[in-house]
Amino acid sequence: MSLYNTALNCLTKKRFLPSLSHVIASRSLQQFSLNFQLQENIINNEQVERVKFITEKGPVEIKAGHDAIAQRLLGGLVEVEQNKEIKKYIISGGFAMVNPDKSMNITAAEAYPLDYIDYEATKQNIVIAEKEIPGSSDEDKVRIKIAIEMYKSILNAFENK
Repeated sequence: MSLYNTALNCLTKKRFLPSLSHVIASRSLQQFSLNFQLQENIINNEQVERVKFITEKGPVEIKAGHDAIAQRLLGGLVEVEQNKEIKKYIISGGFAMVNPDKSMNITAAEAYPLDYIDYEATKQNIVIAEKEIPGSSDEDKVRIKIAIEMYKSILNAFENK
């Protein structure tokens, strides 16, 4: 099912929860190992130079040799630099861990390459969601606002492409 249809179904069924679907330690001083499960494939033990993501405290950039940390990821953009090429992914939220062996794991309920997302459909979903706010229950209004926030973070990822 396309992301547009999923989002539209969420809106038309009064289920305003945002959804994006229905996005070994390196010995090198320049790279580290990344494990990142996407909806259609898995990045498993890939050597990367940099990973950038958004947390509640702002953007975080991980490079080789970073100290062990665990961070909660906000929905939005994750950038992975591999062989001097930057790949962008949209996630619904999740966790990132840099392990003591300097490898990194990203877990997200949903993660898609940015080029899987339809920019125009995302803009339209904001319009549809905003029209649903009047007359909705307080609980539904909260869900709609969360969906709008998610859609805006997706648009922001496109604009910073």
